[in-house]
Amino acid sequence: MSESTRDSSQRNTRDGSPRVGIVREPSDAPCRSGVRWKIRLLRNDLTGTDEIEIRGFRTDGTKLKIRLPAANRSDFKALTRELNARSARIPSALTKQREFVNLLVRSIPSQAVMATSMPGFRDGAQGFVMPRTMYGSAKGKYVWVDETPTSCGQLKGTLQGYKQKVLEPIAHSPLLSLGIMCALAAPLYNYVLQRTGCKILSESMVCFFHGPTTSGKSTISRLATSVYGIPHLGIDWAASDRAVAEAAYASNDLLTVVDDTEKAGLQDRDLYKRANMLGQRLPAGESKAISKFAQKNDLPPLRWFTIGMSSGPLASATLAASAGTPRHGQVARMFDLGVPDGGVLAFGDYAGAQHAEARSRLMEKLEAGLTDNYGVLMEAWIGHLMKRDRSS
Repeated sequence: MSESTRDSSQRNTRDGSPRVGIVREPSDAPCRSGVRWKIRLLRNDLTGTDEIEIRGFRTDGTKLKIRLPAANRSDFKALTRELNARSARIPSALTKQREFVNLLVRSIPSQAVMATSMPGFRDGAQGFVMPRTMYGSAKGKYVWVDETPTSCGQLKGTLQGYKQKVLEPIAHSPLLSLGIMCALAAPLYNYVLQRTGCKILSESMVCFFHGPTTSGKSTISRLATSVYGIPHLGIDWAASDRAVAEAAYASNDLLTVVDDTEKAGLQDRDLYKRANMLGQRLPAGESKAISKFAQKNDLPPLRWFTIGMSSGPLASATLAASAGTPRHGQVARMFDLGVPDGGVLAFGDYAGAQHAEARSRLMEKLEAGLTDNYGVLMEAWIGHLMKRDRSS
């Protein structure tokens, strides 16, 4: 009867550091001889805690993933109970079970992989983390652990297609161009900070586009998010403070988009309270202070750098006036940007009522372009920034 084996030749990354342990199943029933299990040591880059991640198979052949506190690595009985509780495909005989579990533990790498759910620059801006791809020095050193479905990092089409079908149709529109530029500007703060140690801004901003219904305000947000993923409209205005903070953390070095206020269903006073919170929280770059008890219950403090974006029929200044609330510092953090009655494309040769049909055709072309091309511009932008130091 063959023994389970530890495959040390598969444990090292290209830099020689051990990051993945490999164990092959023995021939003992119900195992499948030679099938590989993978073991990683994960270090949470937010809390600094270590976990053991084991990837193997259940008895029905489906994939299995288990994460356990690294402090419990020596508790063989607890690990065996967990594997059996998950219907893991491990030897039935108790002696062989102990041998297999012992081998799993002995194969835990000494070098941890950084587990993260925050995108953005790392390692002195030599690497960049995205949910589906690691760039530069982040390859092999970071792993994305948030399993919540996200549009961020998804790619479709080509850079050339994006230029022709998305960027060229909007080149004459300062509002749509601003959306693209905000998405490209979002990672520059951390890029310069990590390269030089200098802060180029004390805080970020929120762009609030206001204008008539059907003027294309939401298109600005969708266009901007297409720079780094599937076009989307972001979180809604009913989100709690913590939900906003988590959305901002998950959008570090990117945009945090909040849907149009028309969909909020709130009165002007309540809506401005939410807008005021958004205008303070996003540019501040950190979550609201919470109790130590909450921090111990998986609610650690969060930090980020992001540019906010939202829209609505009324300017935030108008909402503040309706609510009888002075804006004070909000003037410098939340920028009201008006959309003309003709819409976001009503500029230059497309301005004026006589060009309404031409604008409609151009918008259809833009929407078709966004359907087939997204996420490719940020990939090119990251490569451009990391190719050589552009921080000076």
